[in-house]
Amino acid sequence: MNGDAESQLLYIASKLVGNECWNVSAGGATGSRFILDFGAKLKWVIDPRNVLLNARLQDSYHGEFGLQVGCAAWRLDSEEKPLTAWTDLAVPGGPMVAGLELLRGCVVVSAEITRPALDLVLAFDKRYFLRVFCDQFDERFDNYSLSFRGTYVSVEARSRAVVSGTGEAVGDQ
Repeated sequence: MNGDAESQLLYIASKLVGNECWNVSAGGATGSRFILDFGAKLKWVIDPRNVLLNARLQDSYHGEFGLQVGCAAWRLDSEEKPLTAWTDLAVPGGPMVAGLELLRGCVVVSAEITRPALDLVLAFDKRYFLRVFCDQFDERFDNYSLSFRGTYVSVEARSRAVVSGTGEAVGDQ
């Protein structure tokens, strides 16, 4: 695995602590995939040449930090019981979306990435625990990615961390 990419993944995960989840994007055609936005609300940079995208993003924001869960297995637990998982019904208002919506307004109190698979566990102040299991081995799909101001670290198939984007360099600064 790429040590630099892993270092950046660990850095972004550690910086999630203390940040509130203010956006949950899940359900419908995305299936078990979802996005959580944290930290400062940043306005999308709009390319005036792309009229269609411009109209969609005109009044939209994204998080200073983001978690994008792709094709990995995942589960959201409370202290008492599992609440929802990647196999739940993903229709708007269904159990997956309703479960993930519980994270809106919650603050991350700990973020852990476990080796060797780079699984992710986020604990929230309202005693919810999001667990992402890197079980994707098909090279066409990724497990999850964490982002920080335009830098994306993806955990791809076979738990390979890869850095992309044009954002700020991150690491032990």
